[in-house]
Amino acid sequence: MCFHAARLDSKVNENGEVIDLRNQDRNLWHFPLVRMGNDVMEKAVETQDFSVYHYEAAIAAEHLKARTFDTTNWEALFHWNEKLYLLQPTDSVALSLAMIQIQRELYEDAQHRLQDIEPSKLEQRAYLYYGTYAEFYKRQGEIAKAISCMELALNTVRNEAEKTYLQHKKRQLQKEL
Repeated sequence: MCFHAARLDSKVNENGEVIDLRNQDRNLWHFPLVRMGNDVMEKAVETQDFSVYHYEAAIAAEHLKARTFDTTNWEALFHWNEKLYLLQPTDSVALSLAMIQIQRELYEDAQHRLQDIEPSKLEQRAYLYYGTYAEFYKRQGEIAKAISCMELALNTVRNEAEKTYLQHKKRQLQKEL
């Protein structure tokens, strides 16, 4: 929780608009909370029994280690998410694994993972599935397909802040056509 709370100020701008991880101002991260999280994490790994909370903390910590989005250790994130998936084989974790593979440019594996996910099981977060597919297609230069997926994301999102963010992403994609 400390790791997630440490990033809260960077996740939205002064207008309440969502800022994705790539564009967050990491100077806004609250490092006293990061240090507190690290202290707790050190104590938590003294056991041999790791829970989903251990792996979720490891994932959040990995993001915090990166000084920029481009220096994110996607291999380590994949490792921790795989461990999490073994304990909690949900479509949500599978979606994270697919997005990591997209970041690693392992598109074939990402697509296989996406094809195994049933968006309806993500319930109110199904828009993330379509948004991930949009990123998959964008990264491969298939902008029209990316826009179609973004439209599906927009049709399933209920949160207004997320909807505004996705509309912005769609406009960016349209400029690339």
